[in-house]
Amino acid sequence: MQANKTKAERSREANARYYRHHPKRELLHSAKRRAKEKDCQFDLRETDFEIPTVCPILGIPLVCGKGSITPNSPTLDRIVPLLGYIKGNVWVISARANLMKNDASIHELIDFAEWVARTYGI
Repeated sequence: MQANKTKAERSREANARYYRHHPKRELLHSAKRRAKEKDCQFDLRETDFEIPTVCPILGIPLVCGKGSITPNSPTLDRIVPLLGYIKGNVWVISARANLMKNDASIHELIDFAEWVARTYGI
């Protein structure tokens, strides 16, 4: 029942509904905030990127507007982090792929991929 919810709960629900219908705006809003926090360049518009239906790295479906970030949430990723959030330097990948990419060096990712291939015979 709507009357029993706090103002904060109603606000969160309204935001989730809004961003479910405008996911690019949410990605831009979040990226602009991160750019300001990291003091990096930001010059993006909604027309500068597309949100695919599946993550180009992991092949999992991308799901918008759940109200909180899930592994399948789309995230705006900087291809070359030092360049910032500029046209041609971003793509949309899943939160899961972005977390994996952010937390590991290229060498760690290669080592991990080689271990998976050896362990599971891929």
